[in-house]
Amino acid sequence: MKHTQSNFLKSGCAIDLVLLAALWCIAVIIVNPIGEFPLNDDWSYALTVKYLGEHLDFRPCGWTCMPFITQALWGALFCLPRGFSFTALRFSTLTLSLAGVLGFYILMRQVGSSRRFALMCALVLAFNPIYFALSNSFMTDVPFTTLAIFSIFFFVRYFQTESTPSLVIAVVLAIITTLCRQLGLALPLAFTATVFLKYGFQKSRVALALAPSLLTGIIWVGFNHWMKVTGRTPAIYNKETNKLLLILSKPWTVPLHLAHHGWNALMYTGCFLLPLLILFLPAKRQLFSRKTIKVAIGFFVLWSGARFIFKPGLMPVHGNILDPHGIGPLLLQDAQLLSLPHVIPLPVAFWFIVTLLSLAGAAILISLTLLSDFFSPAQAEIADCGQLKRSWLFSKWPIKDRLQSVNTTVGVFFLFCALIYLAPLVINGFFDRYFITVIVFVAGFLATMLPVAEWPARRWQWIAAIVLLTCSALYAVAGTRDYLAWNRVRWIALADLQQNHIPPEKIDGGLEFNGWYLYDPKYQPGGDKSDWWVIDNQYLVSFGDMPGFAEIKEYDYARWLPPSRGKIVVLKKTSNQSASK
Repeated sequence: MKHTQSNFLKSGCAIDLVLLAALWCIAVIIVNPIGEFPLNDDWSYALTVKYLGEHLDFRPCGWTCMPFITQALWGALFCLPRGFSFTALRFSTLTLSLAGVLGFYILMRQVGSSRRFALMCALVLAFNPIYFALSNSFMTDVPFTTLAIFSIFFFVRYFQTESTPSLVIAVVLAIITTLCRQLGLALPLAFTATVFLKYGFQKSRVALALAPSLLTGIIWVGFNHWMKVTGRTPAIYNKETNKLLLILSKPWTVPLHLAHHGWNALMYTGCFLLPLLILFLPAKRQLFSRKTIKVAIGFFVLWSGARFIFKPGLMPVHGNILDPHGIGPLLLQDAQLLSLPHVIPLPVAFWFIVTLLSLAGAAILISLTLLSDFFSPAQAEIADCGQLKRSWLFSKWPIKDRLQSVNTTVGVFFLFCALIYLAPLVINGFFDRYFITVIVFVAGFLATMLPVAEWPARRWQWIAAIVLLTCSALYAVAGTRDYLAWNRVRWIALADLQQNHIPPEKIDGGLEFNGWYLYDPKYQPGGDKSDWWVIDNQYLVSFGDMPGFAEIKEYDYARWLPPSRGKIVVLKKTSNQSASK
């Protein structure tokens, strides 16, 4: 049965899109993304774009572990009018970021969500602290997420209409997504799994099911081979793949990795999606009544207890963008490598509340998943004796019959996207920024399997969701503004040093500065030098004093989280004493 609904075309949606764009633009103006400096790892991507613009040749920097060619071409396009600049690259990401927010709204309308719920989904993505912070950089995560959203949209359109043009566009976008980050392979693989689950191995459907995955995989493998034979493969390109293969070669360690990274994944997903999860609660009045759900939640509580016993710590439980001090990694030697207390962290009470909310979100997510149409037809009934009376593990699972519903088919596709995308991450480990794409997968799954539009949320739930969203937005905007502020001041200090004829070879300016000027894949750290390609650390930029160094200049900046004055100091070596002692 074909489905032709296009909810996003209904009246009023244009107003929602304008509202989303306006809110997003206001937030970006507050943050002020303008500035000629890199952030996090985007110096390596910027070097690639700079080389591409100057030599019309794609040669990725060695500090790159994804294909990246999609984003390199996109960034180079924004540098055409006035030449290379970090600001131009940042605006290339901001453009895709806004497109992703609007695209997510359209996607949620396409799967049948109400205007209000689709608007909430788009705002949850837009003001997710990681998504918003990375939107103001040239990192690959936001462009990847945006490309994935549009590819998913056309896959969904195909499931709804069986339109060949929609499938072709979806596959093309999946290829483009994969050439940004390898994990884009999850999209065509999810399509393949969904078609096989729905139709089985019917001869007429096998080619249809396999073609997107095979085509995407062949192009990706061909791209990797081209880079290898032409000497373009970055030094760390295969680092994560080799790490994953090493773990899989020791299968007895896999459960430990799954337990550790799986719990972290649940925490981030529950935290990011909590404003939406609250709205799904009316969909099933007896949320925690079923025995299977009680067992699952009980297991999660024990799992969480063990985690806090063996590795105590509050959110953020995984590194990179979310940081105890706010947003963004503090990539200077004193803070990142030596963990010196030079930057005021956010109060412990703040992270305690975030941790509790993350635990609650994870528990609700587990419950709603088990109550979804994907699992509820096959819920096991526990007899009084404690034996399984009926389970889809031991009898015919009726999901194939339920896949005759378009909504269920789309929901299964979202579920497979999430599972395939997460599989290597929960084995191999991940940075927190990898989870912004999971917001799209899980929200789509729940919206189709537990359609909230059919169970209007109560007023208190909408109020709670809006409060949580507002808090997330405030944290995202203030934290990102602080992140850009201290980096802007840092690069002013570094520019002053260079204007005084101090070459980069005599400066340790942090990962981004050292990488931009001094990256060397064969670098071997030693002595009192940091791991970031330092040749001579006669001058050091940090957040505070360091042993063996004397302060020669201080630069102040205002912090919003928490409200205070921060400082960047320029230090000069005074002795041979190791700065790491």
